Amino acid sequence: MVLKLQWVEPDTCEKPSCRYLELWNTDDPPLTRTHKVAGFERQCSAHADPDIPLGVLLWDDGNWKNLDAYIEYQRAWFRHQNYKEWQIKHPDEPMPPSIRRSGREPVTSGTVDRPAQVKRDAMATAYALNREHNARKNVIVNAAKLEGADRDDVSWSWEGVGDTRILHLVASTLTGQQRTNVQSVADIQFGPGLVAVEA
Repeated sequence: MVLKLQWVEPDTCEKPSCRYLELWNTDDPPLTRTHKVAGFERQCSAHADPDIPLGVLLWDDGNWKNLDAYIEYQRAWFRHQNYKEWQIKHPDEPMPPSIRRSGREPVTSGTVDRPAQVKRDAMATAYALNREHNARKNVIVNAAKLEGADRDDVSWSWEGVGDTRILHLVASTLTGQQRTNVQSVADIQFGPGLVAVEA
């Protein structure tokens, strides 16, 4: 099992946007793998929750790790991989000092503690909201394009916080009927009141 992390900064957040980390197992096939929230580096005002801890990483074993320490461990791991690769590919050449310093296997950062359930729940809720808001925006922007909206004409903005946020979509090149069609898609997919399609 090889776990991988990626940072995500959604374009559906207030500025400065949320920055969270997703964790997944690279051994799982891409179409069936699941991404899990591993931590928040920062939160925007629309997804803020005081119960979400910043600067820690929820690892696959269910414990917190210090995020900065884990990032340094990852960097050391990649430097060590370069060291091992150099030994294989360049056995007769002198090793550069920057690579030679990475000869020791890095030691993973230890756990901080086991997180309280309320913190795990708050982090999962904010992560789910981020993903839902992004999916909602993508569906409605694509619906507007399918109705004939010019790509450069479509813009969006958000109003509110949490699960009652309203997506405002502006597509002035659409006719009144086309905007009605997009609004119908939004109401059917997400429920009335969560998307407003405007001229």
